[in-house]
Amino acid sequence: MKISLRTFVFLDALQPQLASYLATSSQGFLPVPGDACMWIEVAPGMAVHHLSNIALKKTNVR
Repeated sequence: MKISLRTFVFLDALQPQLASYLATSSQGFLPVPGDACMWIEVAPGMAVHHLSNIALKKTNVR
């Protein structure tokens, strides 16, 4: 299966208006102004789960 990256956006600090807008449709943890945010789009779409799994297992999180 070939995975291609379509979009990669990193925002280092959400502005209050964007955080509020994103919170209207968020499930789980709500975005807070000042939080970092990353949007990734890959093809095929379900491959994002596989990529997230790899990234989380390679990351040292405290």
